[in-house]
Amino acid sequence: PFWLFMFLLEDDVHAVCILKAIVCRSIKIASRYLDLLVAVASVFLSSRHILNSRNLDALIYTSADVT
Repeated sequence: PFWLFMFLLEDDVHAVCILKAIVCRSIKIASRYLDLLVAVASVFLSSRHILNSRNLDALIYTSADVT
């Protein structure tokens, strides 16, 4: 929100700390959700047999590279 940025501009030291916390937190949350997404996707794909095993392996390896 706009007021948040105005508040951050007032106090630089505060701003850096808050920004760091926000970035670190969102990275943690994102990686958690990515792991969850990968797990759900692999279970779904293997249970439905939509892709053959070679494609599934490729998908798992690509997602492992991202994390």
